[in-house]
Amino acid sequence: MSNADIISIMINLAVGFYFSIIYPRNLSKRFGDNPIPRVFVLLRKVVPVAGWLIILFTLIYAVTQLIGGAAKG
Repeated sequence: MSNADIISIMINLAVGFYFSIIYPRNLSKRFGDNPIPRVFVLLRKVVPVAGWLIILFTLIYAVTQLIGGAAKG
């Protein structure tokens, strides 16, 4: 696995972590007791799922790269 692959995997995991964990918490803090606009209600449901999918597919990609590299070497 090249350095570029490792950096890409780290960035993807960071983005997935932000989308799945940090963004929903920030959204809740930002609006507090105020009513949340419809778009943000939709985003609160969709963005964490997208974050977990990014993490899942990134981990699958990393494992396949490691297995493929081990098979070549």
